[in-house]
Amino acid sequence: FRCPVCLEQFDSSLSDMTQKRDSNLPVHSAACCHRICCSCLAAMQIAKFNLPKWLKCPICNQSTAFNALDMPIDLFACHCMNRLESKTYVLSAAISLSSDQHRTIAGLYARSSKGSNLYRLSDLSAKKLLAT
Repeated sequence: FRCPVCLEQFDSSLSDMTQKRDSNLPVHSAACCHRICCSCLAAMQIAKFNLPKWLKCPICNQSTAFNALDMPIDLFACHCMNRLESKTYVLSAAISLSSDQHRTIAGLYARSSKGSNLYRLSDLSAKKLLAT
């Protein structure tokens, strides 16, 4: 996911919220479905000389879309991005497995779909693979 203003990738780490105004955390609009990063929202607010609380959406021009003072972070988007990153890591690890390991996993899946428990199976190499 990228900010449509600066085209930088959104940050999904919520560990350091002290520097929120300079971060690429996504802020969700209150009036439309768009998101922009905190740093772009801060820059848009500074560009206005009177430092307004509410700013228009830069994509659809919906008024009172973004709260530039509070900058409510879109926690749902951060959670989804974290889940996607973890799924991508698991998928890339699965792609790098050897063909023997793929057959072992496929056999485990076939047997598990018949109602047997994966950890009770007698295939030791499969147990080792699942434990990692």
